[in-house]
Amino acid sequence: MRTRFGECALAMQRIDAEQLSEALDGAQREQQRLGQWLQQQGYLTGADVRDILAEQFQLPTLDQIALDTLERTALTLSGPWWALGWELGRPSAQLYVASADPMDLPGWDRARAVARTEQADAQVMLCVASQAELGALRAEPLAALSDEEIVAQTQQCLVDAVRQGASDVHLQPESDALRVRFRVDGVLRSYARFAYPLGQRFLDATRLHMGLDIGRGSAPQDARTQIHVDQRDIDCRVAQMPTHSGDAIVLRLFDRERADLRLGDLGLSAAAQALLAPLAESPSGLVLFLGPTGSGKTTTLYALLAHMDREQRCIVTLEDPVEYRLPGARQTSLERIQGVGFADGLRALLRQDPDVMLIGEIRDADTASVAVQAAL
Repeated sequence: MRTRFGECALAMQRIDAEQLSEALDGAQREQQRLGQWLQQQGYLTGADVRDILAEQFQLPTLDQIALDTLERTALTLSGPWWALGWELGRPSAQLYVASADPMDLPGWDRARAVARTEQADAQVMLCVASQAELGALRAEPLAALSDEEIVAQTQQCLVDAVRQGASDVHLQPESDALRVRFRVDGVLRSYARFAYPLGQRFLDATRLHMGLDIGRGSAPQDARTQIHVDQRDIDCRVAQMPTHSGDAIVLRLFDRERADLRLGDLGLSAAAQALLAPLAESPSGLVLFLGPTGSGKTTTLYALLAHMDREQRCIVTLEDPVEYRLPGARQTSLERIQGVGFADGLRALLRQDPDVMLIGEIRDADTASVAVQAAL
């Protein structure tokens, strides 16, 4: 039986018993993996998590692989996986792959399938890497790419973000590099780090791909566009803001086809589901969802709406913008109504004889007052 992550961390003296006890409670409460929680709290580094995973799964780490003995490959893998190369001098084909998540079983299957597109009898040899090491691996082969290939890499970055369930992509300029991170389940996770001048090329290619005006230089900008990933249309809301180190860009991703989510799909505890489900049947009242950016407020609201009877109830939404499509609901986006705010829009919606209203944001006292009056 495989040793648990916490037991490995304790045996390797990376944490103590008190920290482990705290982490077990915290990770369960916040529905995170133990290593993720410990790293987020500062008890472990990325290298610590890598070493513990390697010990837990009895795998080598990236720095134990002799990369100069491998024949580099153009095969690409998505998510926290990277194809290092084929081992030379072996009678059977062995593709070495680095991953920051050896527990990702679908990732294993994808790696094997990709390897066998090049060698029918290929075997995948896995080593464990930290997220920072994966970022360096991604950046290394990009330096000599053409502008068109750099644009293709920015597109691949967005594909990876969607497949990992990211709500946001952060492009953060630093003094010597561009840092790329994904927000997944409310937590920012490292994706790649591109040293300059490559980082600037990646940033400029993203501006071009997202429809920002490169000629405006360092100035706040907003844009909207759409990408196509795995036969789904993903809306992107782009925001650029000048910083001391350069222009930071954040892309908010909206997968509008995910409005069929149910409460049971969100990872909520049984107690939380039991608390929320009756609210869908209540004839009156006000439900507020609070939390930081990317924590799942809108997703949870839509899961609650999907739980309702849309045949016998009139459901309306007022958002900026509409984030999900919900069949059977009347959805209004403020961006399509010039000069109208949430309070005025809400008053107009009340004249539509609604049974249920979703308000995207309550930004001021006027909107709050109308919302409370409507809920009585």
